[in-house]
Order: sequence, then structure tokens, then C-alpha cells
Amino acid sequence: MSPILTNGALRSSHTYVSVANRLLNYDILNQGIGGYVYDKNTMTPMEGYQPDKIIIAMGTNQFDCETMTDVEEYYQCLQKVYGDTPVLCVTPLWRGDRPEGHDVLVRFCENVKKIAGQYPNVTVVDGFTLVPHLPEYFLDNLHPNCLGMELYGRNLVNAIRKLGF
Repeated sequence: MSPILTNGALRSSHTYVSVANRLLNYDILNQGIGGYVYDKNTMTPMEGYQPDKIIIAMGTNQFDCETMTDVEEYYQCLQKVYGDTPVLCVTPLWRGDRPEGHDVLVRFCENVKKIAGQYPNVTVVDGFTLVPHLPEYFLDNLHPNCLGMELYGRNLVNAIRKLGF
């Protein structure tokens, strides 16, 4: 049986976090796990560790939820755990796998911006602007492929520099 070859970011060195880190040279502790959602129970302090900055970039797993309670509680808990630590909220990226849900996704992203933007230490970056909305940048019209990750990382760095974050 032949292996299945894909063009996705299957190696950690190809993720947008690694791309951004190569350009910024930050000391990054990447806590990102595929499939995570806004869940206040995942926001636990790490004894002896206080980050200088926090970047939150959740995906679209909750975009069609009925309420924004989970997002609200997540940011409330973030505030309690990390106080005034500067936070960059990257709203979800475009997804082309469910065109019928586009308006719902846009509404979800706007609500995330509104909730995160209530906190003075949180700066919001519009994830829709980071990767072109074209299938050639996505593995499955949902997850960026290697080229999409490269653009995501580079465009995120440009946003970080522009914002002075």
C-alpha cells in the first residue's frame, strides 16, 4: 500500500507559528492543539511561567454555535489568569468547505472581535485578511496547506509589526 501524500502543514516547522517565529525570533511556547475551541477550562495558569505576550488564534470549530457564551467566558477567564498581559486575538480564517455557512462565519468572527475588543489589553487581527480566499492555499478548503501557512505566518508578522505588538 502506498502512503498518502498531502500538501498540508503536517510538520511543526511548516505551521504559521513556526513561520512567524523565524521572522520575529520570539521565544514561543506554542500551546496550540488542533480541534481546540473556546473553553474556559483550558485556561489554566502554568506555575512559574508568566508570558510577555499571548497570541490566541482559534479556528472555526464553533462558528455555528447558538451563543457566544463560551467565547465570553474564555476571555473572562483569560483576564483572571493573565491580567493585563498583552493579548493578540486572531479571528478565524476563511473556510470554503461550507459556502452556505459564510454569513454565519462572518457573524461569528465579528462577535469574537466585539468580545475580545472589550478588554483594553487585547488587540484584534482580522484572520480573514491573512490568507487569500482561494482553494490553492488550502488543503481541503478549510485548513491552510504549506503555502497557505507560509502566507498566514508572514501576514501575521506584518500585522504584529504594524500594530507594534
